[in-house]
Amino acid sequence: MLSADLLQPYIIAHRRSITLQNFDSSEFKQQEPSSELIQEITNATLALEDEIERQYQQHYPESFPYFRWPGLMKFLHFWR
Repeated sequence: MLSADLLQPYIIAHRRSITLQNFDSSEFKQQEPSSELIQEITNATLALEDEIERQYQQHYPESFPYFRWPGLMKFLHFWR
């Protein structure tokens, strides 16, 4: 379960890196791989990917149980 609320700032930053000040519909300019525009888009994309990965790892750990329920530990401690 990824949190849309936590992802929203990263999605907005990603969208803004591609549009807004970086988009001029009147003229097409091919960008060099080292251009500032490409770097901004790359950085925003990597930040979004990192946040998705962080949330995934938080909700789906590598060991059993392979998911986290809110309150699961309280439930388990109650039955001990």
